[in-house]
Amino acid sequence: MRRLYHHILNPQARTIRFMLAELGLDTDLIPEKPWERRRDFVKMNPSGEVPVLIDEAGAARERGQQEMGLDAAAQAAVEGEEAAQDDLDLAVTKGPAEPITICGTFPIVEYLCRAYPEPDLLGDSAAAQAESRRLFDWFARKFHYEVSDLVLQEKVVKRLARMGNPDTASLRVGLDNMGYHLDYIGWLAGRRNWLAGEHFTIADIAAACQISSLDYLGDIRWHNYPAAKDWYARIKSRKSFRMILADHVSGMPPPKHYADPDF
Repeated sequence: MRRLYHHILNPQARTIRFMLAELGLDTDLIPEKPWERRRDFVKMNPSGEVPVLIDEAGAARERGQQEMGLDAAAQAAVEGEEAAQDDLDLAVTKGPAEPITICGTFPIVEYLCRAYPEPDLLGDSAAAQAESRRLFDWFARKFHYEVSDLVLQEKVVKRLARMGNPDTASLRVGLDNMGYHLDYIGWLAGRRNWLAGEHFTIADIAAACQISSLDYLGDIRWHNYPAAKDWYARIKSRKSFRMILADHVSGMPPPKHYADPDF
């Protein structure tokens, strides 16, 4: 019912995998090598980048709501919610609808938050949601382009795509930038229960997935970042994160501590 095109070490795709697991949404994972710019994949996403989510279940449900003349607010107002849900489910089963295709981390996250609002991964107030979105942007955009994209391009993509030797200058910039991001995670974690506040949100998801890709490569000196390490240990203990910790790239094994919550 759902398909996610991803690359196993891409932190943006890992963000969506982690979020889907938190939401309890079964999804078929389809490996993609974005550097190959496969024609059929570029037709789905002209940028040629992962992640891309195809949601047939969401399409069927949206069509069912339209056929019943119900939006989310109207459905809640209908007397006898169980009867209304039965009618909606009947409409959904009338046959396949055109699947919904969403390209890119930010659009997919917003789509999932609206289409599958439980459990709440944004926050319970407008201010809390603004903070979780701010930090999601920090990690999925700023951290990604200042650190992860540089390191992964040089250490992973170039190797898998046979693009030559790593650019040591670019690699050094990415690794140098990583320090202040980990310090910021530690600062947040030392003052809040989770990064954006009291509750686990998309901010924690984005940060964890950027870190996990770098940790797979053994590039984090955790003894320098104890507060960030304690926060990440809690992430590694979540059931929804286990599939990330089980990832394995042929010929590129992770360090021994990678999957260990008590690292």
